[in-house]
Amino acid sequence: MVHILQPIKMLLQVTEPINIILREQFLWDELICMSIDHVNNTSNSSTIEKLNNPQITFTKDDINALRSYAIPVKTAWKWIVDEKLSSLLKAPLIYSLRNDTELKLIKTNELIVNNSNYDQESNIICITVEFANFFIQSDYNEFLSYLERSPLNAIRSWLVRSKSIKIPRKRSRFHYEKELNMNPSEKELFKDEKVIEELTTKTLSSQTFNSNVNSSICNPYSVINIGYTLPKSFHFSRGLLTELIPLLKDVCLQSNYLRKISSSNCSPAFITSLEIVRSVPLYLAGRYVKLSRRLSQSPWIIGSQRKLDSSVEELITQPILPRFGANAQSCFITSGREDVDVRCLGLGRPFAIELSNYELLPSQIIQRWSVNNNLDVECNEDEPLDLLKLASFINSTTQGRVFIRDLQLVSSKSATAALKLGEMHKAKCYRAVCWCPQGGINTELLMKMLQYTTLLNRTNENIDHVNTIHWPPNKINSIKYGKIYFGPLDIHQLTPIRVLHRRPLLNRKRTIYHLCFMSYVETIGANIFEFDDFKSWSKLYPEDELFILEIRCEAGTYVKELVHGDLGRCNPSLASIFGRQLDILALDVIGVELDWPTRLKDPILN
Repeated sequence: MVHILQPIKMLLQVTEPINIILREQFLWDELICMSIDHVNNTSNSSTIEKLNNPQITFTKDDINALRSYAIPVKTAWKWIVDEKLSSLLKAPLIYSLRNDTELKLIKTNELIVNNSNYDQESNIICITVEFANFFIQSDYNEFLSYLERSPLNAIRSWLVRSKSIKIPRKRSRFHYEKELNMNPSEKELFKDEKVIEELTTKTLSSQTFNSNVNSSICNPYSVINIGYTLPKSFHFSRGLLTELIPLLKDVCLQSNYLRKISSSNCSPAFITSLEIVRSVPLYLAGRYVKLSRRLSQSPWIIGSQRKLDSSVEELITQPILPRFGANAQSCFITSGREDVDVRCLGLGRPFAIELSNYELLPSQIIQRWSVNNNLDVECNEDEPLDLLKLASFINSTTQGRVFIRDLQLVSSKSATAALKLGEMHKAKCYRAVCWCPQGGINTELLMKMLQYTTLLNRTNENIDHVNTIHWPPNKINSIKYGKIYFGPLDIHQLTPIRVLHRRPLLNRKRTIYHLCFMSYVETIGANIFEFDDFKSWSKLYPEDELFILEIRCEAGTYVKELVHGDLGRCNPSLASIFGRQLDILALDVIGVELDWPTRLKDPILN
């Protein structure tokens, strides 16, 4: 709200339809109060005049001409009021980027960054205005109270239809004996619905004539209560009220109501709310590297109790939201997810942040947090709009648990296509420490894997040194540890037991592109940094029963179940092929093969 009042160039888009409460006459009267004639002849300015005093360019004759030609009130609003709001806020007025005005016609260097990698509609500010008339609101409240107690099915159906409320199949029975003072001998007469309707209508009419004379419509407390409760807020249009009039059989009510809406001296409407929001959300994208095994991707809350102190989402979004405005909100979107105890390494997992109710313009965001872009220098339209300074700030607040990179502005189309449409069409790479009790992996077990994959694929061109397979694998050239590859392999996985309480029971077919077996002893002995986290497992299990497994598989594969079999729900699994018990002790995501967002060179890190 603060930035709107400052002399910052922006675009203005007034949303349609403008919600006018009770009847359109209020807006016509407000326009008359804003006209040159009215302002010159009275010292009392209207509500809109109190905001500012820009030049007025229309008269009462203009308004009467609009009314005489039956111009819709929303069209009059566009022609007259929109321009005034635009003048007050000093913002160019547009109706649509695709229809009335092309963005290039209102583009300025201070306003819009000439780049295709973000949504230029994020420069637009939308204003929604509501009007009401407080002087006759009470009369209409009484009018509603009368209608809601009506015994006529047609009126009650109209009320329900106008608020899109489902009508019960059976209507509540009236207490005629109490309300109409019937004696028991007359009860049989009222089994006929037509008799009931005729009598109750006649009774309602007599009660209306005898109601309080101070009420302009009727006394709502003297009518029959059928137990129907109207919602607290009920907004009319003139069309809805016109539809209702033929349904009202009460002559007194019709005459009072018609007198009300035909009055030409009603008080002008007042602005009840002025809501200012962004037209479209702003998207930030990047990759995150998760280094902790006690960190969920999103807040982990069961019931009302937190299970962990923070999450990847909170560590990334909480530091930056206040910098986009006091009311800024975010939605964290990722390309897949990992378990709480799984690290995400390599280049990281792609993510996007959808920001709404932000106050800063994209040009201001780039000026504050970009390293490689300078708005004073002409740059390539397709060059990524980096936010590397903002990424550096986030990394300084995560206590080493999460690291983000490649942070940049992107378009909503780019984010949706990459994260949603490509979610099930990418490959992922994993590395795990596994345990094989009763002696560990040996050459005989690997030969079973060779026979299974050879039979499955007829041939197996991905195996190195097929004729010399043995455990531990041979070292090749200068590599300090050997590897043995198998694959590809198709598997079928039922929904794992561990997630069955929150996911549907499905049978999923997944492809394992390759499996790579490595000796735990030789790999850890090579003293390579990326394996340091696995060293602690040798204190809990015999080293000769441990092995390291690398997997490249289709997105959506349950890797833990691929290893241990999940009680036979994964077919085949490594445990079923080996005919041995296997378990996975630690798992890392080491690659998400999605070429999005654009990789950035970060001079801060260099």
